[in-house]
Amino acid sequence: MRVRFIVNPKAGTGTNGALAAAIMNGAREELLGMRGLFEIKVSTSRQDAFRLSREAADKEYDGVFACGGDGTVNTVASALVGTKTVLGIVPAGSGNGLAHALGIPQEVQKAVSVISTGHVLSMDVGTACGKYFFSTAGVGLDAAVSKEYGKWTGGGGRRGVLPYLPIVLMEYFMAEPERVTVRWDGDVFMGNPLILTVANTREYGGGAVIAPEAEPFDGLLDICMVEKAGWLKDATLAMRVFKGNLMASKQYRNIKARAVTVVRGSAGLVQLDGETFAAEAKISFGLLPQALRVWAF
Repeated sequence: MRVRFIVNPKAGTGTNGALAAAIMNGAREELLGMRGLFEIKVSTSRQDAFRLSREAADKEYDGVFACGGDGTVNTVASALVGTKTVLGIVPAGSGNGLAHALGIPQEVQKAVSVISTGHVLSMDVGTACGKYFFSTAGVGLDAAVSKEYGKWTGGGGRRGVLPYLPIVLMEYFMAEPERVTVRWDGDVFMGNPLILTVANTREYGGGAVIAPEAEPFDGLLDICMVEKAGWLKDATLAMRVFKGNLMASKQYRNIKARAVTVVRGSAGLVQLDGETFAAEAKISFGLLPQALRVWAF
């Protein structure tokens, strides 16, 4: 067995200096007994992480571990879509959405042990704007928050869950939900949702569950819409997000579909696994069933 570990040295909350050493110890214990070979590569950029991952897939490595946050996971996974190489995750970010969906623990040794004690599964992959997403995509409040969080961390701000709170509050009070038309499987919705997320897994990350019934193995996307109803009701709904019981809220609508088209009044942002991009007014969200092999517990 040959496994490559790709480490993002900037991932997580800024206490990530010992990550490569911890991976070395965990991989040695896990793989040497199996007569396996492993290597650790520290990426210098997103493009470098993609290149290293694709190179491993082209050389038919058995697995590639993304060691970092959701951005690193998205980059590595994108390079492995449609290949036989299995994605592993050592979660070291502030969100770790896909890692949670696959049951991957935070501790490095336990995360690496998925090779021998976990399972290899084939999960669905979301598509939008010529890119892949593995957990969530969105064009509403989540996209605005993701953009501001990216500016915060890019400017040297500390990573982690805590910086999200003031950003969410600021973007919530500034938000003016735009009118959208959403089409799926022959049905249509027109309205002004505060949140419009297309989900492949249950959560954004950090325990924020936007799609309680989403499964990355069911061949379906979950369309999640939340109406703005005043700060008191919205605060109650926010608590539901972290309790995982959004389905009980009248503000919340969840629809399962194979494909989704969203049309806005003008071009704007879209977030894919927490990374924001400029997008056209019309966005088509699709799904590639069972297109990525993953290690999961």
